[in-house]
Amino acid sequence: MAAIPYTLAFIFDTSLEQVILITNIKPGWQQSKSNGVGGKLAPNESPEDAVLREITEETGLKLNPENLTAVGSMQNATWLVHLFAATTPQESLTSFESEEGQTRWHPVANLPKTVIDNLPWLIPLCKNKLQEGFIDTISIKYHNQTHE
Repeated sequence: MAAIPYTLAFIFDTSLEQVILITNIKPGWQQSKSNGVGGKLAPNESPEDAVLREITEETGLKLNPENLTAVGSMQNATWLVHLFAATTPQESLTSFESEEGQTRWHPVANLPKTVIDNLPWLIPLCKNKLQEGFIDTISIKYHNQTHE
């Protein structure tokens, strides 16, 4: 069975001090937890097109592809997540609700306690990619852990 492809994006304000997170309604394992924006790729959809679509669906923002930075990937035996980072002016979003959940800005230095477990290190890694450029691309492989 091939790994199911997903996207995940962390959108920062131009100072890189705030990040947009969504408090999810679904899927069940993410319910009431905060995460970056993203989701499953549609058939024949590129990761870049998928993440731009998901950003619009979950935040209402229409980012230009050139504002998107590919950071790398995370995977295990059942899923593959294409990881992206981007910046947008903070005034471009106050709060946004969709069928996926509520999206709003959070201080990078004071993330909510409800974040998905890997966000406290993943968000600074993405910030570093945008800020310093020391990271080329990353590839993170997880043990065979699944979420339904």
